[in-house]
Amino acid sequence: MSAELHVRENDWLSMLGSCGLDCVGDLLITAGELPEPPRYEPVSSSELKELFSRRASMAELNGSDRLSLAGTQSKVGLAHGPNEPLTSGWFRCLNCAASTHILKVGARDRLTGLEFLCTRAASLCGIDAAEVHLLDFGVPVLCSRRFDRLVAGDSGALSVTRLHQEDLTQAFGLTSGSKYAELEGGSIRALASLLYEQSDDVLEDVRRLARLTCFNYAIGNCDAHLKNFSLVYGVDWSTVRLAPAYDLVCTTWYEDLSRTMAMAINGKWDIDSIEADDLRECSRDFVLGKKTFQKIAHEVAESVGDAVMAAASEAGDEFEDVAWDAETLLEDIAPRREVLAHV
Repeated sequence: MSAELHVRENDWLSMLGSCGLDCVGDLLITAGELPEPPRYEPVSSSELKELFSRRASMAELNGSDRLSLAGTQSKVGLAHGPNEPLTSGWFRCLNCAASTHILKVGARDRLTGLEFLCTRAASLCGIDAAEVHLLDFGVPVLCSRRFDRLVAGDSGALSVTRLHQEDLTQAFGLTSGSKYAELEGGSIRALASLLYEQSDDVLEDVRRLARLTCFNYAIGNCDAHLKNFSLVYGVDWSTVRLAPAYDLVCTTWYEDLSRTMAMAINGKWDIDSIEADDLRECSRDFVLGKKTFQKIAHEVAESVGDAVMAAASEAGDEFEDVAWDAETLLEDIAPRREVLAHV
């Protein structure tokens, strides 16, 4: 990105001033007047195949279209009409036109399919998670529908409304470098307390957070840090809710990655040291009754296996490796399912 914009790598303000026309949430940032009018330009499947074949091309596209997309994986923001096949009909977003989907390729081997399996499995376990699809553009591409956008119309006349979103480092007034910081009293408890203070449906959102915590433990997601949780605001910033889950990956799949969790459970960080009693104590962090939390834990334990296999069947024949990965994923999560079942 810095090379495309001809600025220093650590000159974040210049990058944001140049690429702030489609940020996360309901913000546009520009160094001058907003360009007019917003417009969408068709991009063909062959152009997308060329784009995803080279990660540098994705940074170049974001730079030329002035889009700001954070994260470690290579990604682009594009627009697509609702209720239309995702294999075609894609548009570049120009002159501060809002994107509707984020498309990304994994920075690691098998990561794209693995994130698809985990995210779809979350939805099938009753967790409000980002809507994802696997697409074949020469390489596997994870397509995620933006939950900070409301889309109407069709590809000929898209109408996109931005919803404001802030991740929890922002909500707690922290910098992104503090995303792994343990908050006072424990991060899980702090997250629940924030929902009690701000959510417009406290009980539902706290239960969603509890279910997501159990699910992240089950799938071995040790990277569930503060920037991977967000609040999403309604139109005109009128309501606040816990955003759908995103960036759900089994990090224990990779032997070189740490098995230290981003948030401690009952004071324990090593995911392999967590016992049923530790999870049972989480009911206090969520201020939920033990029976309520036990029910949530049991539901996740009972449903996650079938959910992973159902997600694999949705991937399609062109992604045959995903079915094999699902079997390996089941082996990885088996001991944690057993712990959850005994909560």
